[in-house]
Amino acid sequence: MREFLPLGYNQKNAMSSLKDKSILIVEQEASVREALIQAFQFNGASVVPATNGESALEALKTRKVDFIYSELETLGENYDILRLLHQKLKLRIPVFLSTSGSTYSLDVLKKLGVIEVFRKPVEVDRVIQAIRDEIAKKSGEGAAPRAVPDKVTFLVVQEEVSQIEVVSNFIATEYPNAGIIGAMSPKTGLQKLGRQKFDLVISDINLGRLSGLNFIREVALDPTLGSNLKFILTGDGPAPEELQALPGKVIYCPKPLEKGFFLDSVRKLVILQPDDGISAPVKVDVEFINPFIDATLKVFGSVLGVDPVKEAIFLRQPGKPSGDISGVLEMNSERFFASMAISFEKESFLHLISRMMGKNHSEVSPDVGVGLAELCNQIFGGAKSLLDERGYALVSATPSIQVGNGHSVKHTARGACIAIRFSTELGFFTIEAVLEPRKPQA
Repeated sequence: MREFLPLGYNQKNAMSSLKDKSILIVEQEASVREALIQAFQFNGASVVPATNGESALEALKTRKVDFIYSELETLGENYDILRLLHQKLKLRIPVFLSTSGSTYSLDVLKKLGVIEVFRKPVEVDRVIQAIRDEIAKKSGEGAAPRAVPDKVTFLVVQEEVSQIEVVSNFIATEYPNAGIIGAMSPKTGLQKLGRQKFDLVISDINLGRLSGLNFIREVALDPTLGSNLKFILTGDGPAPEELQALPGKVIYCPKPLEKGFFLDSVRKLVILQPDDGISAPVKVDVEFINPFIDATLKVFGSVLGVDPVKEAIFLRQPGKPSGDISGVLEMNSERFFASMAISFEKESFLHLISRMMGKNHSEVSPDVGVGLAELCNQIFGGAKSLLDERGYALVSATPSIQVGNGHSVKHTARGACIAIRFSTELGFFTIEAVLEPRKPQA
């Protein structure tokens, strides 16, 4: 499937400018066509769909449209369909095109009614904005104001268009000039977070394969995204227990959303001050955890010759199993107490340690415990170098080994246990981290 990034939305401007407008959408791929249809309808337009140039011509015989949005590749050699529309049928319909890289002459296309050509992947809010500008130009108003606001921007991550609409309508009553960008999957949400800064992210708990809780954790563990996080998490039923341990500033709003409570939550986060009492551990978490991840990947690559792949991020609940053998590091700095652990299932650990020590091991013994301690020391040394460069002053630690089938690592630091599970060609392992901020001295 081609990459397609759907749905930009601005309540104040988009709905009014596309209302009563009809758009002919010419798109071969059904999933992309459906996403376009939903986005344009969501912004107030009626849609006439077509799968290729021939079906577009058939539709135009019976339907009047105000604009055409089409793939360039569906128009035939020498833009035959456009030539037929413009030169023979004398239809003066503004056309907007998308292309995945075809060569074209913009001068020729403009003579055939083309207003703008977009390179794929296309964010449909750019297309909608271009159509709005064309409407404003025809009405003599000049270019329409851009949908990106002066002050506040929101990213709304929900699986249903109707839920995005509910959230957007609530926001618009309080922030009429806000920029509201929608995403219908965690993947698209992460892409949009990588492209621009948002003041607040509103995500649902249920997002298919990646839950809203893990979506927040994914963002937090990306050092380019994870600073100054502010989230509203929506969901059915009471707030989950894991909410308190999430990184960043998070408020839970149960469904069906109650407008007053939802907007109060938005206000609290949008105008949040550093000393307002909502904890913000994410910056410390990201700065601290990522060097250990980086050091682990480097050591596994150089010492063991394997390339781990991050599979999942989750909160390990007290008493739940960590693995069968674990190396645990306790660390102190002026800012926090911390405990890090790397845990393996027995079989995968024996495969890894056999490769590391150049000798086959079939059982956990004191010798392999020494090997795990050495592995921990190498990881700690690499992470400490990275953290010292950032102003941390970690006190050196001696790793301890915890063994037992399905044991739960006992961390001395108090707090939520963040776990990152990795896969390798030799099996799985998990990194755990618990951070306990030191209380400021009176």
